[in-house]
Amino acid sequence: MPFVSSASRTLASITVKASVASQHGTSYFDAIRLVESPVPNPSFEDGLTGWKTAGFVSGDGVTTAAAHDGLRSLVFTVGGTKSVYQTIPLSGRHSERFVLSAWAKAVGDAGEAGALWVKTTFANTDGTTSSITTAVQREARGWIRQEAVITAPKDFSSATMAVTSSNGGGTVYVDALRLVRSWITNPSFETGYPGWAWNGFGPGDGLTDHDPAEGTIAIVLTGSGHQNVVQQVGVASGAGYRLLVSAWNRNASTSASGGTIGLTLAFRNTDGSTTWQTVSFPKTAHGWRYIEAVVTATRSFSRVDIYVTGNDQPGWAVFDAVTARTA
Repeated sequence: MPFVSSASRTLASITVKASVASQHGTSYFDAIRLVESPVPNPSFEDGLTGWKTAGFVSGDGVTTAAAHDGLRSLVFTVGGTKSVYQTIPLSGRHSERFVLSAWAKAVGDAGEAGALWVKTTFANTDGTTSSITTAVQREARGWIRQEAVITAPKDFSSATMAVTSSNGGGTVYVDALRLVRSWITNPSFETGYPGWAWNGFGPGDGLTDHDPAEGTIAIVLTGSGHQNVVQQVGVASGAGYRLLVSAWNRNASTSASGGTIGLTLAFRNTDGSTTWQTVSFPKTAHGWRYIEAVVTATRSFSRVDIYVTGNDQPGWAVFDAVTARTA
């Protein structure tokens, strides 16, 4: 159920409540999430509400035959070129980065002479448009999450997102299509370490496909030591700049008396100094938990290095979906 905050007021907080009133029996709730996304109906749970179509034939549309997120997904059948598209309320500056992600599944000879892609078209403030096309794997396989970082080449006032299937055989399903503002490259480690450098790794540290929070891969830091992965974020600004950083984290056999588990930011200041700030996560064992915080620069800076850290702990910490964006 998407909703839009007020355009004339500043949003301070959001309260999400699951409630039952005047009912008999027992009600169960699960996976209650509030996800920032400019894409209305990204998982097609409300059919094609919010989307327009082109080139559809019988069999194309929304189905309950296969889904990764919720009960429904988008389905493209054999042959032809067909699309769903929508214009989203998104505006920003040139060089802003966005993480585009989608889940896809193919059945039969879906990869034969066919293609599947997502096209993001920015409506620039100078009256031009800029389009970025991201290919999605179409070969027959089970559900797989794919993500890519796209960068706006100019200041823009809106964007149009289109998912297109062209020719090919078999059947293709698409689900959970999202566009998230973030400076981080490869935030969910779906393609390994590109964009990240690692330090202090030993046995057990690295990528894991066991119970990730998002997609199919996460990163695990195990045992004692000072292991981390770090990424240099190419954003520069002055004192007072606010950066919203977030990640998913789960721990096992860790200790409240152990070292830091969280995100450490190093602002590389233009005067040659470095300002360190840490967003600490709970040190005790827990299941997947989403943590975010706003960090404010104290001086003018030329870049920010973001460390995902698990120091001097007896157990292990897993991280996924690390993001950083202008607050």
